[in-house]
Parts: sequence; C-alpha cells; structure tokens
Amino acid sequence: MTTATNRTAEYKGHSYRLLYLGQTKYGKRAHLQFMDGSKDFWVDASLVREKSAGESSTNRASGRGRATCAECGRPGELVSDLEDGMMKHRRCCDIEPD
Repeated sequence: MTTATNRTAEYKGHSYRLLYLGQTKYGKRAHLQFMDGSKDFWVDASLVREKSAGESSTNRASGRGRATCAECGRPGELVSDLEDGMMKHRRCCDIEPD
C-alpha cells in the first residue's frame, strides 16, 4: 500500500511521484509512481533526481504541513545531513547525538 505524496522526482527524463527515497535491504533505493497512480516501481536511488528537495521536507499532503525526514518520511526534529544536505532525523543521517 502506498500513500499520497507531493514529492516528485525525475528518472530517465520523466517525472514521477516519489513515494520513498532511502536505505532498504537492497541498498539505497527510490520508490516511484506514475503521476496518475497507475503503476509504481523501485529503482536505484543514484539514478533519481528529486525535483524539489527544499519543498520535499514538508509533507503538505497530510494537511498539517509538518516537516518530514527525507530518509524515513516521519515527522520530527530534523537536521541537515552533511553528506547530501537533505533534512533528516539525526538517527537517519549518522550524526552523533549531542
């Protein structure tokens, strides 16, 4: 089951809805969906370019406008990841706790 999201990504020159971008048991992967919702699929994350990285950290589809982690998709206190600059929980981006 997938959830609606306002995050978009480009893959092979086409725009897709970005359902998930992060670590899986198969490595760093992206879960993409056709914009009309007809199909979804997984690809290697290095082949995907998130179109609106700044906007993607806010999940407005939930109606709350709360910031969500780029790695796990959950709301909470976020920091900028030193490796890719995306907003994530400390535990999701390997930053040592204070």
